[in-house]
Amino acid sequence: MMLRTSLPKTLSDKSHLRQRCGMILRTTAFGSALAVMIVTSLSTAGTRTNTPTPAFQQEMQRNYEDLFKAAIITGVADPNGISMSLEQLLGAANRNGLRRLNDQWVGELIQLRAQLIYLANTRTCASLWSGSVDRGFVPAIETLEPQQQRLWAQIFDQAALAIINRTPARPAPTPEQIEPALARTMKQMAPPDLEALNEALAGSAQLTPDQECGAARALYGNIARADRADALTLTRAMFYQ
Repeated sequence: MMLRTSLPKTLSDKSHLRQRCGMILRTTAFGSALAVMIVTSLSTAGTRTNTPTPAFQQEMQRNYEDLFKAAIITGVADPNGISMSLEQLLGAANRNGLRRLNDQWVGELIQLRAQLIYLANTRTCASLWSGSVDRGFVPAIETLEPQQQRLWAQIFDQAALAIINRTPARPAPTPEQIEPALARTMKQMAPPDLEALNEALAGSAQLTPDQECGAARALYGNIARADRADALTLTRAMFYQ
C-alpha cells in the first residue's frame, strides 16, 4: 500500500522527479559497459583454440579497422587524447559515435540491451548500474542467436562509421524532454520494478549486486517497453553522461 500511495507524489513532484532523473543518468553505466565489450572482444580475437569463433567475434574482427580508425580520430580531436589508453580511446569513440546514430540503430540497441541484462549473470548485470568493469558481457552476447550477435557488432561498427563519415551528433535531450519521458516510463512500471529502482536510488552507496542488478533490469527493461519516443529520449540522454 505504501508503494501505491507514494507513486503519485513521485511522479507529480517536479523537483523530486528532477532529482530522480539526475541520479538515474549519473548512476547508470551502459556507456562504460559498451567500451568493455569492444575491448574484450578485440583482445580475445585469435585466442580461441579448437572451438568455432562466435558470430559476434567474427563480425567484430571484420570491422576492427573501422573501430580503430574512429578511435584515432577521436584521440586526435581530444586535447587529452595522447595520454589516453586504448580502452579509453575506444570507449570515447564509442560514446561519440552513439550520439550520431539514427533512431533505427538506437532502437535496436534499446531492445538488445534489455535482452542482455536478463542473459548476463548477476555480477555482470549489476555492473550496468554500478559502473564497475566486468567482462561478462561478451560471453552473454555469445549465447544469442548468430543474427543477434552480428547485430550487436554492427551497432558498434555503425557508431564508428558515423565518426569516420563525420555524421553530426544528435543534440543531447533537454531536462524538459527527459523529465516527462522518465515520468511516463516510471508510471508504467510494475510495483516490484518501481520498488527495485527506488530502493537502488535511496541506498546507492550500500547496494548488493542483487539490488544493483534488479535496478538495472527494472530501468532498461521498462525503457524497452516504453513509448518509442520516450525510450529514444532516455537512451540518448545516457549517451551524454
